[in-house]
Amino acid sequence: MRFLSIFILISLVFVTSAANALLCDPSQELCGFVHGHRTSGSPAKPSSSNAIHINPANVPTDKMIGIEGIYYKGEVDVSLARGLGRVGAAISPSNSEETFFGPPGLEPDSDLLDRKINKNKYPSQKITLATAVSLIDTSGSGFSKFSLSLGVMGKYHKFDSTTTGGGGVTGVWGPFSFGYSRYADKYHLSLKDYGQPDTYVTTDFDVESMSAGIYLGSVAVDYSLLELYMPNDRWEVKLVTASIFIKRGIFTVSVRNEDSARPSYSYTLNTLSTVRTKSETFLGAQLTAGSHLMIGAFYNYYLLREMSLSATLFF
Repeated sequence: MRFLSIFILISLVFVTSAANALLCDPSQELCGFVHGHRTSGSPAKPSSSNAIHINPANVPTDKMIGIEGIYYKGEVDVSLARGLGRVGAAISPSNSEETFFGPPGLEPDSDLLDRKINKNKYPSQKITLATAVSLIDTSGSGFSKFSLSLGVMGKYHKFDSTTTGGGGVTGVWGPFSFGYSRYADKYHLSLKDYGQPDTYVTTDFDVESMSAGIYLGSVAVDYSLLELYMPNDRWEVKLVTASIFIKRGIFTVSVRNEDSARPSYSYTLNTLSTVRTKSETFLGAQLTAGSHLMIGAFYNYYLLREMSLSATLFF
């Protein structure tokens, strides 16, 4: 699987030389809804809401209203963003844990096994609110273009009605983009499902993220590192993502390598094993449908090797 993922990723980068008639440079022209509406800290990522969950500086500040929904098994994960020109805000009741571009989720092994067998997504335990401000945004081309945004976030935890917070920064310099964030988080395990009193156990941890990207003509390539500082361990997720921009949409491929104490699930044996390193592949396609709507299809967005659908509406 890892060699296939790397082959697909390399092929996506080099296919540009054979498809110039269809390709689109997002730094020069409108590519679907990319120009002016993609988050600066993660240009290759297909989901803006997922990027906002990790780094609040990814909240768009352009004058716009954006609504993103991801549909899977009769449910829709929705996020709402509003940009006012120099300031933007976003809210989402969905979670980034156990999504391809997010951190690993915490749960009992029995719950993990049941979820994987039945292809159920990780349950949401929190609501994320984030805001960002554009500090610098110079127009121009090449290395004369520079932008810098700061953001803060709060995660409201439904189990105990508390809030944890964090902040981040993103920027663009010429063809390069970068991002950094750190936030506090917590996981709640309800004991009611295990025949005990209706109480819960809380695990506190910190999440740190770093990303760097580059535009290669009509292709954006992004490297991201997520680190989870657990009470007695450090987990990490490494992501390499490439998106190719065409006149009416975006095609994305990404490779994820996770190093954590969580068990690895075998899709052939339907069993868990104690393997720290887990590798997965993501594929995505998003196309414009009208003047304000982009629709898409994702493979493995929820790390279940499933198919999900997306819709993004801009005003």
